[in-house]
Amino acid sequence: MKFANRYLETLLGRGLTCLWEKYRALPGSDCSPQHFRAELDAVLQAELALTLQPQVRDFGILVSDLRGFMPLFEQHEPLVMVELLNRYYQIMLRVIDAHGGIVDKFMGDAILAVFDSKNDEEAARHMLHCAIEMQLAMPEVNKFATTLGVGDIYMGIGLCYGAMVACDLGSSIYREVTVLGETVNLASRIAAYCLRGQVLVNEDTYRMLQDDIVPGTFNSVHIKGKSKPVVLCEVLGLSCSPEKRLPVLDSRRSMRVDVDLPITYYPVEDKHIRLEGVSGRIVDISRLGMRVISSQPEDFLQEIKLMFAFMAGSSTNEIYAKVLSCKPQRDGTFLLNMEFTYLDEPTNEALRIFVDHLA
Repeated sequence: MKFANRYLETLLGRGLTCLWEKYRALPGSDCSPQHFRAELDAVLQAELALTLQPQVRDFGILVSDLRGFMPLFEQHEPLVMVELLNRYYQIMLRVIDAHGGIVDKFMGDAILAVFDSKNDEEAARHMLHCAIEMQLAMPEVNKFATTLGVGDIYMGIGLCYGAMVACDLGSSIYREVTVLGETVNLASRIAAYCLRGQVLVNEDTYRMLQDDIVPGTFNSVHIKGKSKPVVLCEVLGLSCSPEKRLPVLDSRRSMRVDVDLPITYYPVEDKHIRLEGVSGRIVDISRLGMRVISSQPEDFLQEIKLMFAFMAGSSTNEIYAKVLSCKPQRDGTFLLNMEFTYLDEPTNEALRIFVDHLA
């Protein structure tokens, strides 16, 4: 009932005083609290019924997702992680509400927020500014994570704006007002492509908001359910005055060392890890990424799970990465440039020692 609740809150805030004054001003009217309450209930029920009718209109959809949170959940006490997650929600919901967004639902560690054009002509712009402010609020989350003994966590945000249907779903047992449509699905898919600390937006939404966006790279990705590639733009910040820029993680320009090491990786599709691994060779590595020669090409931002054969206990380690580029080589192999999206603490420390020793 989130849309209905927000609508009725606005209705009450703006109309309650006027309605009461109207009744007080009418000659001979029954101004008792009981009569006023009955009249108000009738107005609210009528407005609620109208609000719950399926409506097609434009919405901005923001989907945020924490990178590698579930493996992190397995490494720490559940109650500690719940405490961290609640603080994360508290901080992010404060930002979303300040920009006029409505949280539609939580999906594990992901947040789906909507920006309704019904009463806000600048809904798309407010969605964009909200995403930047959410990323800028992550240091506050990580400061709290440090007090819990948990390392820094990172968030990716996918944005999409377009037409969809707002409707009432369910039965007398359980029902909710929510949004449905291609725009919701696309925003969720875009969020899944994000690297740590990124905000990504699809091309159509970028064109709407390009005067406000400091753009980064544009890349085409293949999204499930789409017959053609989708162009995504990385949002580096806002071009307002003063300009707001997102902090750039240095993972893509960190020092690498040359190596020749075996590796097996497993592509992840719709959060399911493919059972058949792909063998390759690591040709250089850093604490935050690596390059791999593989016999198999991989799509841009393909998520993979890694197995480091050269690291003791690697069979139990949790290591995930995304493919930043895939370049064909003359011998028929492919050079994959990868950025780590999650390493458990033992692996992270072992990798740091390994790289520092070779540097």
